[in-house]
This record gives sequence, structure tokens and C-alpha cells, in this order.
Amino acid sequence: MALTREDVLSLIRMLSEDGELRNALRQVLFAEPLIIEVRLPADWMTKVDARLDKLDQDVGTLKQDVGTLKQDVGVMKQDVGALKQDVGTLKQDVGTLKQDVGTLKQDVGTLKQDVGTLKQDVGTLKQDVGTLQQDVGTLKQDVGTLKQDVGTLKGKVLEVDYRTKAASIFGLFLRNGRDASEFVSSRLDEAVDKGIIAPQEADFVMAADLIWMGNVRRGKFEGETVVFVGEVSWMIEPDDLNRAEEKAQVLRKAGVWAVPFVSGSVWSSPELKSRALERKILCATDSRLEPSRADWEAFEEMLAFWKP
Repeated sequence: MALTREDVLSLIRMLSEDGELRNALRQVLFAEPLIIEVRLPADWMTKVDARLDKLDQDVGTLKQDVGTLKQDVGVMKQDVGALKQDVGTLKQDVGTLKQDVGTLKQDVGTLKQDVGTLKQDVGTLKQDVGTLQQDVGTLKQDVGTLKQDVGTLKGKVLEVDYRTKAASIFGLFLRNGRDASEFVSSRLDEAVDKGIIAPQEADFVMAADLIWMGNVRRGKFEGETVVFVGEVSWMIEPDDLNRAEEKAQVLRKAGVWAVPFVSGSVWSSPELKSRALERKILCATDSRLEPSRADWEAFEEMLAFWKP
């Protein structure tokens, strides 16, 4: 007889309500082991085996990677430990640095105060230096004036000395030596009257420090009357040469045989003395004449050069 739907539903209700009946039915139904055989296609199993082999390789690789990762993690732990120590040391260094910066700030503050004081001192020093420079400038002017005064005084003393010793100094070349101021003055007046020279030129000549005359002692100009006109200075400078030369030229225009001379104790430069001799100017250094009496030929060349 076939079971209806109602029969099955009734059986289910019974089994759910009666536990003993449900267990008895289970023992009857599953008294022997249930064996289920699954058959799969051969090519599909080959693919499964290949995938399983690949999976085994991947698992092996993963294990190696995990091992390596563990080693890396170990190294990283060590690095982190060392880093912690470095951070600790760095913190200590930063603390020390902060203290040093604090000390440095204090030092900078002190330095600023010192610089401010120094600036004030420098300002005061500048004022003192400015005052000192003014004083030095004034002193230089005073010294310059004093040097000029001393030079002028020495020149005046030397001029008097040459006037006193002119006979002995120029007597090496001239005999019957004498002051030529009166002689030269009259000749200049005649030249001014004739319009040969200007009055200013005559005054310029008469302002010479020394005018001396005499007769040539020997040689081809023996007995000729010659005038020495020149400048006497403590230090002989280029202007002395020019003035002596110009005075001799004015006298030559007036018809007077005049030889320029310069005399002093020192020369402003060694070259100046050489230029004076080249220009045929008689030179006297501390009363010593050049050219000397021993070089009479050079003296005669000088006479010939200035002869009217």
C-alpha cells in the first residue's frame, strides 16, 4: 500500500514526539556503514594533483618567507632596541644642549652689554682721536713754521758768514776782491736809463744775497773784472739755482760779466749739484768751491760761457 502525504506527516509528528521511536528507527536505518563512492573524471584529478603540488610549493615558499620574516622581525627588534638607546642618548644630548643654549644666551647678553660699552668707549676714543688729529695738525703747522724760521735763520747766519769770508772763499779765483753792490747798482741804473732792462729786473739783481767782484788771477782771462752774483741758503734748492742764473743773465744784458753762484751747507738732492755744474753755475758747499782751483780749465769754461 502506498504512503500518502498525510501518512508521512503523521510519521514525522510521531518521531518528533517519541524519542524512543526515533532512536529505534535510526538504528534500523543506519545499522550498517554508509559507503558513498564518488568517481571523478581522470583529467580533472590530474589538474587537482597539479594544483595540489603547486599549493605545496607555495606553502613551502610561504614557510621560508615566514622564517625570513621572523629573522627580519628579530633584527628589527634589535634595531628598535638600539634606536631606543639612541633616542635616550639623544634626549640627554638635547637636555645638555638646552643647558648650553641657556648659558650661551646669558653669555650673548653679557657680550651685548660689553659691545654697548665698547661702542661708547670707541665713540669717546674717536672724539679723542679727532681732537688729537687737530692738535697734531696744529703741531705740524707749528713745526713747519719753525722749520722755515730755523731754515731762514740758518740762511741769514750763513749769508753773514759768506759776506765775512768772501775774500778768502772767492780769492782762490779773483784777486783784489771786494763788495760789488755799488758797482753793480750804477751799471744797472745806466741800463735802466737806456731801456735795456726794466727797473724790476734791477731790483731783482740787487736783492741777491751776495754780489762780489775781482780780477781773474790767471789764465787766458787774467786781469779781467768779473762779478759773482748769487744766493746763500742753508739748503740749496732748485729755486736758488734759478734765481742766481736769472740775476747773472740780467747783469749780462747790462754789459756786466757776471757768473752766478749758489752756496749753502746741504743740497736738496745729489742730482741738483750735478745740474748746477752743467748749467755753469759756481757751487759753494760749506765754503768749498766747485769747480775748484785745481780744475782751472773748468772755471775758465764757466767764465767763457757767461762772458757778454
